[in-house]
Amino acid sequence: MEFLAGNRIRGLSSEKDLIALSLSELKAYWKFNEASGDIVNQAISVGSTDGLGTTASNLQIAGADYDQTGITANNKSLYFDGSDHGQAGTSASQFNFLHTPNTKWTINFWLKYGGDTTGNTILDTNGGGGTARVGLLIDVLADESMQVWMGRGVATTTVVSTNSGASFVPSDSAFHFYSIRYDHTLASSNVKISIDNGTPVTGNKTSDTPSSADSAFPFNIAENCNGYGAFLDGNLTEMSIWNRVLTDAEVTTIYNSGNGKAISSPIDVVDGSIFYETDTNKSYVLYNGSWNEL
Repeated sequence: MEFLAGNRIRGLSSEKDLIALSLSELKAYWKFNEASGDIVNQAISVGSTDGLGTTASNLQIAGADYDQTGITANNKSLYFDGSDHGQAGTSASQFNFLHTPNTKWTINFWLKYGGDTTGNTILDTNGGGGTARVGLLIDVLADESMQVWMGRGVATTTVVSTNSGASFVPSDSAFHFYSIRYDHTLASSNVKISIDNGTPVTGNKTSDTPSSADSAFPFNIAENCNGYGAFLDGNLTEMSIWNRVLTDAEVTTIYNSGNGKAISSPIDVVDGSIFYETDTNKSYVLYNGSWNEL
């Protein structure tokens, strides 16, 4: 790849999308690369100025198997065997942005699902659903569909509840990429769940407004909280949480044709930059984070 004056760049088409992923509003990024101890939130260390910057955003792991095969060439995964779990500190307010009024967020992760027939919890901040709980829950149901649930702390708890269809979550002993995007300001199709960068399955919020109150529970992964759902049976790796809705192009970049892209400090490529593909002789201009052919 060659950089010329005025942000004119020459390189292969395969390199174009990997240099301009904005880290704006990247709050948490867990690679699951550690061989023991806490899983460190690397959002700030890879270049985000919006990351959760305290040790309370590191995942404290109980029982999971470290150093398992991952998705990218330079990362590993953690295996959760149906009784293991992780918790991000004790600061419930850190992840409050996931369920506040007019909230917008994206959660990405790679999952190799073990196919437990009781359904499995991926992550939650609400202590496992139920009435009068504030927070977010994402889980796999017994029919291998995926649910996004948000509580607002009153009897009418469900702000978002979407069932993406039976057998949506494969249990084929392979890693698959999940991107869940939510925008409460939209009137419809507020939540989008895609697997392996396919066409998103959409769902709609109810008329309820999420709660501005802090959750009473910390951020948990893979945990059967208060008897709701089940512990995760499967491997997790490369989980990122953003306080904005990523574009289709950004999701595609992270998916990276099924190879996965480890998030890293982007090269300083701003809107208006020109990229010339040496293998296709095509030129593109960057606008709003996406490359547009000239």
